[in-house]
Amino acid sequence: MNISKSTVHLNIQKMKFLYITPRTIHNKQDKGKLEEFKKT
Repeated sequence: MNISKSTVHLNIQKMKFLYITPRTIHNKQDKGKLEEFKKT
């Protein structure tokens, strides 16, 4: 069975799936505490 990528993409959109990407930095992250933690 062969299905094109565009067909798969359209069906995924119809099912209302979303692309989920992780945050690069947490909103409440403290850079000072992070650097201190890295030193230990």
